Formats: sequence, structure tokens, C-alpha cells
Amino acid sequence: MRITRKGRKGKWRSGERKALLLIFLITAVPITLTLSLIAVSSRPDLYYITPKSDEPGVRAVSWQTLDKWAHDTPLTVEVELEGYMVAAEGSPAVDGRVARFLLVPDPGSWLHAPHLDGDEVIDVRLQAGQVTPLVSRKAVIVRGTLSFGSMESKAAADYHLSATSVRGL
Repeated sequence: MRITRKGRKGKWRSGERKALLLIFLITAVPITLTLSLIAVSSRPDLYYITPKSDEPGVRAVSWQTLDKWAHDTPLTVEVELEGYMVAAEGSPAVDGRVARFLLVPDPGSWLHAPHLDGDEVIDVRLQAGQVTPLVSRKAVIVRGTLSFGSMESKAAADYHLSATSVRGL
């Protein structure tokens, strides 16, 4: 003999609904919060962006062209490049100002620091006596003399820039 419950077919019991809601909240809320933090804290990757330069004799370059230049260009070139500032190891900020920093095309996000691959890092040093505010997570344009190869530096940078100016966008 089979016993059936009339009126209950296709309906969920109150306890089942509460369990499903609890499972949904436990899984969906942390995932949504994490994705929201990443989306809010991420900045555009400047790898393919070339700044506009009106200065005669100064080449505006993108990060994409740096690898090609390392093999085909003279040892030093006057350039203008967009990027994000990262504090250089061994060069502490004094009152929020630095004389040396690293320039990268992608600042990373709230959950992930920027990649410091040698071919995507420029070791920037301002001319003697100059300092600039360390601007965190905002793009800047740096102008100066770019050189390729190793330099006296602990940074794993393939490029070095003796900067004449740093300005925000």
C-alpha cells in the first residue's frame, strides 16, 4: 500500500527552502564580494597605450615597443612612456616623495600585486636632487633617457630611465 501526501506535490518544505538559501548565501556572497573588489580596484593595462608627445626629439612609446627597441635602437633614447609607479626596494619614500621608483604597465589589483617581470619593469631614477610624489595606482607619464641592459640595481628591470619629468594623467 502506498501512502501519498495530497497537496504537497511540487512544493518545498520550509526547512528545505531555508537550507537552500543558507547554501546560496555561504557560496554566492563571498564570490560576489571578491569579484566586486577585484573589479573596483583594477586599473587599465597600459601595455598597448602610446602617450601623445608634442615635444620635438622625444619619442612617445608603448610598452609593446620596448622589446623591439632593445635590439634595434641605440643604447640611449629620449622617450615618454605611460605607466604606474611602484615603490623601489631600497629607496624609501620621504614624506611621500621618492627619487627612484619602478614603472610598470599594470598595477595589479587589490588582491594581486603587479608582476615585476624584467621586460615589463623600468627602473626610473630622477635627476640628482629631484624628487616626485609616489602616486599609487594612478597612471603617470614619465619623460627621460631610456637605456637598455643591466645597471647598478637590485631591481630585476631590463630597462632604466633617467627621468627629467613625471606628471599625472
